[in-house]
Amino acid sequence: MKYEQQKTVREFYDEFSKKVNDTVKSLEMVNLEANTETFDELNLKLTSAGRELWGLLIFCEHGLYFYVHPWESPMATMFRQAVHGKEPIEQLLAIHLLDSLKFSLPKHRWYEIVFSSATDKLQMEFKGRNGRNYVALLTSQNRASKVLDKINSLLSL
Repeated sequence: MKYEQQKTVREFYDEFSKKVNDTVKSLEMVNLEANTETFDELNLKLTSAGRELWGLLIFCEHGLYFYVHPWESPMATMFRQAVHGKEPIEQLLAIHLLDSLKFSLPKHRWYEIVFSSATDKLQMEFKGRNGRNYVALLTSQNRASKVLDKINSLLSL
């Protein structure tokens, strides 16, 4: 990584650490996939008509966060402005504070192993404010089993 990139990463770590009053240890780029009701329960706003939201899974010394930076590409800005869409907003979810939080590797049918994306998903379950159970899927650029190990080591503290 070039010096300028390292400097930018360090600056982000420092700014985020101040924002949540916790020390950033590492992060993963993830795609959070769920139904609209689950996003509402998490107080996260979808940026499009889809069922997914890209962001960072941030591992801190004492907590786990999902963070959506309010950035968009120049091309996305042009399209959004053409249809008078809303600008992206910063979003932050303290995952470790969710009630009855559990992470697991979802069960797969035998033929899904052929598709690598099926093994890259991680299931997050939690209980909502209304007492109902909710499920979301996280897809990372790394193997789900490795991400699950990191989550388990953090949340077992």
